[in-house]
Amino acid sequence: ALPGAARAAGQELSTGLQVRITAPANGEYIFGKTRIAADVRSKIDIPGLRVEFSVAGKLIFIDNEPPYECFHDFGDASRSWVIEAKAITPDGVTATSTIVTRRLEIHYREEVDRVLVTVSVTDKDHQFIEGLSREDFKVSEDGEPQQIADFGVENRPITLGVLIDTSGSMKEEIKDVQTAAKDFVDTLRPVDSAFVVDFDENVFLLQDITHDHEALQTAIEGTDADGGTALYDALYVSFRKMREIDGRKAIVVLTDGEDTNSSFSYKRVLELTRTHDVIIYAIGLGTSVLERGLRSTLSELSEDSGGRAFFPHDVKDLEGVYDQVAADLRSQYFLTYSPTNKAFDGSWRKIKLECDRSDAELTTRRGYYAVKH
Repeated sequence: ALPGAARAAGQELSTGLQVRITAPANGEYIFGKTRIAADVRSKIDIPGLRVEFSVAGKLIFIDNEPPYECFHDFGDASRSWVIEAKAITPDGVTATSTIVTRRLEIHYREEVDRVLVTVSVTDKDHQFIEGLSREDFKVSEDGEPQQIADFGVENRPITLGVLIDTSGSMKEEIKDVQTAAKDFVDTLRPVDSAFVVDFDENVFLLQDITHDHEALQTAIEGTDADGGTALYDALYVSFRKMREIDGRKAIVVLTDGEDTNSSFSYKRVLELTRTHDVIIYAIGLGTSVLERGLRSTLSELSEDSGGRAFFPHDVKDLEGVYDQVAADLRSQYFLTYSPTNKAFDGSWRKIKLECDRSDAELTTRRGYYAVKH
């Protein structure tokens, strides 16, 4: 008989055992409850094979049958993780796959002694509620009440990304989409600026950031429907475009279908909503209640950033949707507070904002990372 080590090596060669972590991707940003999956291959069938999953050197799960996967809560901390999957046969033959996730790159930062919160307040008919004061609001951070320091109507200049889906399925609606988007551009104030992104299976920056309404409208007129849908890539490019810009920032993205062509994942884009102070307004044109995947995607991206999702049934309703977005951007309050937690520890702080008005519906971001400049 072969000595133990030699025997195992010989068995590994004979079985051709291989394992590869397929999710998350190496170098990906992760947070919260995340799926970890491994693909195991061998030349022969191996009864009794198991896969051990470890995070930061600690065993978290053993899976005894395919699909080999588990879920782990990585919390809200901004850090990298070493994830390992080890396939083990009953005879002790092993194969290992390891990935390292990336530390979150935070492109907005709150001084821990002053947190700025922007909020839209509407009634049940989605009409902006005017005349509210500091005394009408209560704010808490991680469940702890906070004292509001400053309060007022938000009127800072805004930088806007106008993203238009021009995949083949939009061909019949593209002219009406262009008209509604051009009218929306005219709602921008002289101090505001915008850029235009056209996406099908590729992403194109048709017009860089400018105050010029005519240039923006000319870019919108230049869109043409063809090809697949790279929604997540378009959002990723827009986030990168905005990361060095100060002041208020928002993205208005129009699409009519699921992503089919992006290089970047939905999870990667969702992470960007937490690491960039950008409000997302998502418009799912013609999406039925049966298209739950797309509706859930657009709703989560919007709500996580402090924006809203709209699902107009017909292209003729687009003008009204863009009007609501414009009204939101013109009708926001801001407040600041000095948090009781003074630690500069990079942790995710959950914000809860409440209004004394019983009919008030509040739209605001869900939290921030406490990072020292």
